[in-house]
Amino acid sequence: MVFKIPLIPFQSELYKLLSDVEDGVKFPVFDSGLSLDEILPQLKEMSEIEFATVADVSCSQSSAKVDAVRWSVSVRIELFSTYKGRKRVAEMMDTIGTVTTKFQRAFGANMAAKGYDLVEMSIGESTIGTPVTAGGVTWQNGFISLNYLLAQIEV
Repeated sequence: MVFKIPLIPFQSELYKLLSDVEDGVKFPVFDSGLSLDEILPQLKEMSEIEFATVADVSCSQSSAKVDAVRWSVSVRIELFSTYKGRKRVAEMMDTIGTVTTKFQRAFGANMAAKGYDLVEMSIGESTIGTPVTAGGVTWQNGFISLNYLLAQIEV
């Protein structure tokens, strides 16, 4: 079996899940490749700014068998809010955890169509950080980590 690292299909489906679900995430989710100067104009209508970025995504082969390739994929989603206090960042973490688990089957079906079975999904570390002040704005921040185990389907 040819090993096919699932980073592109995984990120594509994760963005779709976090951005397109009607009952889901109500704040924008961006790629970490965008600068704050590129993000802020898209948020100018918000009274309290809040957004997430898909930051670190890592992938490693988790099985030694060449005929049953499994991939461990981890993603860190960073959260930012101008709300004074930790509450909003905690709510954003909860929303991402809820959406990714509630719509796990749909995510799994979409990944299967791209050549990977979703074997397992879990929520890893979630942290609310110390506020950071930059340019006169105080940002509450935190992150949530999501862990996936994918089995590569031979196609």
